[in-house]
Amino acid sequence: MLAASYRRSGAGYKEVAMTVSSFSSLLRFGMLGALALALAGCAEPMLTYSQDFKHNGLAQYNRGEFLDAAGSFKAAAKQDPTDYQTQYYLGLCEEKNGEPQSAAEAYRLCLTLRVQTPAGRADAPMREKVLGRLAPLIAHADFADAEINMIQREASSEQSPDDYRLLARIDALRGDPDSAVNSYKNGFNFASDDFVLAKEYGFYLLKINQTAEGTRILKKAWQLNPYDRPVAEALRDLGVTDAQLLVSSSRIESTEPPVTPQTAWDADIAPR
Repeated sequence: MLAASYRRSGAGYKEVAMTVSSFSSLLRFGMLGALALALAGCAEPMLTYSQDFKHNGLAQYNRGEFLDAAGSFKAAAKQDPTDYQTQYYLGLCEEKNGEPQSAAEAYRLCLTLRVQTPAGRADAPMREKVLGRLAPLIAHADFADAEINMIQREASSEQSPDDYRLLARIDALRGDPDSAVNSYKNGFNFASDDFVLAKEYGFYLLKINQTAEGTRILKKAWQLNPYDRPVAEALRDLGVTDAQLLVSSSRIESTEPPVTPQTAWDADIAPR
C-alpha cells in the first residue's frame, strides 16, 4: 500500500485571488509590503490543496480506485507542478489503468523534477523506484522507439547520468548488450563517483561475460563504498586480492547466500 503520510489541512477548497481594484487600493495607500505578503500567501493555500488532493489519491489508490486516484494526483500536480512525488504516484495509477505511455510520461517528469531541489536530489530511493518501473515499461512498449530516441537526445544534450542509466537498462532488457554497455559507459563518464551506477554497470558486465572490464568497474565501486557486501563478495569470488579489499573483509562477512553476477544485476533493476 502507498504510505499516506500527508496531513490534511482544515482549510476548505476556495479560490484565492487578488483583484485589480484591491491592487490599485494597495498602491494608492502605499501598502506594497502588504501586497507582497498577500501574494506570498496565495502559494500556501495552493500547496495545501495539493497535499489534500495527494492524500485523497493515496487513499483511493490503496482502495483500488485507480481512475479516481489518477484524477486526484493530476489535480495535485496542477496545484503544485514542482512535486516530483505526485508524478511518481500518477505513474503508478496510469500503469494500473492500462495507460503505459501516460505512465512513462509521469515517471520521466518525476525524474526531471526530482533534481530541481536539494531534498529531491537527496531522495535516491525515489530515483531507484522510478528507474525500476520506467525501464521495463519502455522496453516492452509499442512506443519504445520514439521514447528511446527522446531519451537519447536528452541524455546527450544534458549529459545526464540518470538518462544514460535508464537507456542502459532499456537496451539490456531489449537484448542489445552493446548499446547497454555504451550507455552505462557514457553515464559513468559523467558520474564516476556514483556508487550505485558503478555497481550496476559492473554487475551487468559480469552478466554478459565481460569479466575483465566488469572486475575493473566493480573495483571502482568498492572504492566508493567498501562496506557493500555483494560488491566485495563478487570481487573475492573473482580472485581479487588487493590489500585494501582483504583488510575490509571483516566488515563484509555474511551468512547470506552468495550473489552471482546474473542475480545481482537482475535484483538491482527489479521494479520496487
